[in-house]
Amino acid sequence: MLAILGGSGLSQLSSMEGVRRKKVTTAYGEPSAALTLGRIGSRELVFLARHGDRHALAPHQVNYRANIQALKDAGVKEIVSIATVGGIGRGFGPGVLVVPDQIIDYTWGRAATFFEGPEARITHIDFTRPYSTALRQRILAAAAACGEAVADGGVYATTQGPRLETAAEVRRAKRDSNTRRSRWSPTTPRGAATALKRSHWSASKRCSARRWTGCGASSRNSHRSGHDPRSFENGR
Repeated sequence: MLAILGGSGLSQLSSMEGVRRKKVTTAYGEPSAALTLGRIGSRELVFLARHGDRHALAPHQVNYRANIQALKDAGVKEIVSIATVGGIGRGFGPGVLVVPDQIIDYTWGRAATFFEGPEARITHIDFTRPYSTALRQRILAAAAACGEAVADGGVYATTQGPRLETAAEVRRAKRDSNTRRSRWSPTTPRGAATALKRSHWSASKRCSARRWTGCGASSRNSHRSGHDPRSFENGR
């Protein structure tokens, strides 16, 4: 079964039919919200709002392990995670849809493994390719089939949140990714992605660029004034 993890701006799927809600708990606590089960067409799926039904959970407050465990208990084998991001690099401005293939993690202090505690066995995972190649290709093929323009590949730089980034942090992310395909957002998929890898699940992410990152408070005015908000070196 497929699950969709909704991020900022996506707390429900209006296209789901036969909807039923299921409140659950796990050994890791309660997930962000009740699971929404239903179908789109003939496909059964589960939806979970990462930040809660009312978007009340900041990124550092999300119980990623409980979310993943709840979906696993519901029979989910694949997860598509949705995120609203800020773009770094030309060609990734507001409205662009991206299926990233890499992550840079700048978060700290979050539980991201199921294997800890005095009785747990230390388990190492290969995180070279954090997202499922097969699931990514299915998303890209589906987008092409319906004529939706989607960028193939990108680096998702995930930060602690809930604050946005300083100009220096944006420049660091740009350098670290060493590519024009970079993304940036305070929302944090890394905790879920790591937990999924440890569970041997397939995961992919789809990002929607909502803003240029690095513009600061002047981002709205920069478009009207003709200034290029992508000039991060100028602190914009």
